[in-house]
Amino acid sequence: VEKKTDTDAICSTVDGGTLTSRRHLNIRGKSAKLPSITAKDWQDIEFGIENGVDFLALSFVKNATVVNDLKEYLMDRNVPMSIIAKIESADAMKNLDSILEAADGA
Repeated sequence: VEKKTDTDAICSTVDGGTLTSRRHLNIRGKSAKLPSITAKDWQDIEFGIENGVDFLALSFVKNATVVNDLKEYLMDRNVPMSIIAKIESADAMKNLDSILEAADGA
């Protein structure tokens, strides 16, 4: 980070490129205000159900609630799919024990 203002961070890059839609920038100690499961994710989950996928990797898990909600959704549909929680945020680290307990792996 070269310079910070109230709304912007001016940075230099080592390997530059264009930051496009559905790409994220992680900042140490901060968590995005995004839903853990997006509308596109639900489409992908349905695809997985229809095609007998064994495991689902759930991105940006912040707490065990989202894992448990997804497991309940799958159980209601009689789908024996395992959930792998991707630990990618500061919030997840604060809730690591409960996430690991809820998920089938991380």
